[in-house]
Amino acid sequence: MEKAVELLQVEAGSLVMVDEVTDELVFEVTAGPGSADLVGVHLPHGTGIVGTVVEEGKPVIIKDAQSDDRWYQDLDAEFITRSIIAAPMISRGRVIGVIELLNRSDMVPFDEDDERLLMAFAADAAISIENARLFTQTDQALATRVEELSTMQLIDRELNASLNYRRVMDITLDWAVRVSGADVGLVAAVVEMEDGTRGLRFLANRGYPEDTVNAYEEEPWPLEEGIIGRVVRSGEPELVIDVQKDPDYVAVISGMVVQLTVPIRLEDRIIGVVSLECSKTGLIEERMEFVVRLADHAAIAMENARLFEQVRRANDAKTEFVSFVSHELKQPMTSMKGYTDLLMKGVAGALTETQYGLLETIRSNVDRMNLLVSELLDISRIESGRIRLELSDVSVEKVIRDVLQTIRGQIEGKQQKLEVEIVPDLPLVRGDRSRLMQVLTNLMSNAHKYTPEGGSITIRAQSQSNGQSGGGEEDFVLCSVTDTGIGMSSENQERLFTTKYFRADDPAVRSVPGTGLGLVITKSLVELHGGEIWVESELGKGSTFSFTLPVVGTDEVNQATTQE
Repeated sequence: MEKAVELLQVEAGSLVMVDEVTDELVFEVTAGPGSADLVGVHLPHGTGIVGTVVEEGKPVIIKDAQSDDRWYQDLDAEFITRSIIAAPMISRGRVIGVIELLNRSDMVPFDEDDERLLMAFAADAAISIENARLFTQTDQALATRVEELSTMQLIDRELNASLNYRRVMDITLDWAVRVSGADVGLVAAVVEMEDGTRGLRFLANRGYPEDTVNAYEEEPWPLEEGIIGRVVRSGEPELVIDVQKDPDYVAVISGMVVQLTVPIRLEDRIIGVVSLECSKTGLIEERMEFVVRLADHAAIAMENARLFEQVRRANDAKTEFVSFVSHELKQPMTSMKGYTDLLMKGVAGALTETQYGLLETIRSNVDRMNLLVSELLDISRIESGRIRLELSDVSVEKVIRDVLQTIRGQIEGKQQKLEVEIVPDLPLVRGDRSRLMQVLTNLMSNAHKYTPEGGSITIRAQSQSNGQSGGGEEDFVLCSVTDTGIGMSSENQERLFTTKYFRADDPAVRSVPGTGLGLVITKSLVELHGGEIWVESELGKGSTFSFTLPVVGTDEVNQATTQE
């Protein structure tokens, strides 16, 4: 506007733009005395000289404004207009605005030279203004998209933070209602009934009557009914602007005008639906694409949560079954062992050497079976959180001595060398003595089983402070069992403490009876005491299993108080 006034040396002027939606004429910029009040004024399409220029797409020169009927005098109350020139700004064949100039400074009316000059200027101005407008729209669209991506990232974090199926449903619906401005909404999952028919089970609700929603938690909504059923059948999102005109619409809340229904799709399956209703048009239509993207993101989280629920239920059932079977096996095995011991003592009469050997085999297998049942019981208790520690102040040295007393005979039987290195005056630890004996027995038994005849086994115990042995305040007791046995690969080490029933493929391992549960149980027991366990091993060169136990007075001890 400044350049146009300067170029034609005029007293005043206006830049009028055409509103793209209403076609009204809007004063965007003005120049000259008394013109500031015009900024922002809207005139109907076709009003005045500017309206004529927009309609005809041609420039207009008026030498005597006072006598021209097209002049809209209401805008010039404090300014005397003598002559006028107005040129259209044309972009892509469409008039986007008008440059209107008033009164040459030399008092001479506008002429054809002024018209040619202003038209050339208006053509350049139209390109510049349209480019600026497109840039602004693109910039706004980009800002909107960035904001949407940031919001979606936040939603993803919320969705992926939960593996609770209903919680994922609630998060999805909360964001859908919040972003769309809907008055009410629901999320339903597609379920298959016993007779093979499919329906929708309502799992999350905002604003609908609870009794209505609860009715379709037990008896699914038929896919043949309502807009939501239609969307599940078609697999396409639908925006119904006037629900009263839709024959499938089912009114639950009065006063609703718009319904947006979006399928929740996982690959080629529809697993659910998001339905939103609003009492007025506007925002919900603008946010349709966002809700569609939200449903796509929610689909993965919902499926993960659903699968997790199935796995959890299956795992609970498995744990309950293992616990039940283990308890049922305990009694007959105890009876078998007791009667076998009585027979071996000669209660029923003297035994031949062959009979004694057969009973010895029976007792050995009962012991193995009893160990398996005990391990299964421990695993089920650990998984269900029902394991219980009887905590007291325990001497690790005494635990080691007691364990060695029971296993020393087996070690000597394989002519293995046993070394014991216990630092004097070890501090007491807070723990369950029987469970600590179980940990050490398991580690020593493994070392014995997987070390060949003539090999060596070393058990060590020392104090540890802040991760370093010796010196400073003692925080832990560090125990380790080292053998010169078969060792293991790094791949097997990664699975050793975490994979139940895992046993390496090494023939030397497979030849020794075992369940693959001992080290999983050992790790859990050490961690329940507030300690850590790890292994260092090299294939063919032996292994060292180490674990720590907090000393009495430290806060790291985890006390399991749940009753069995």
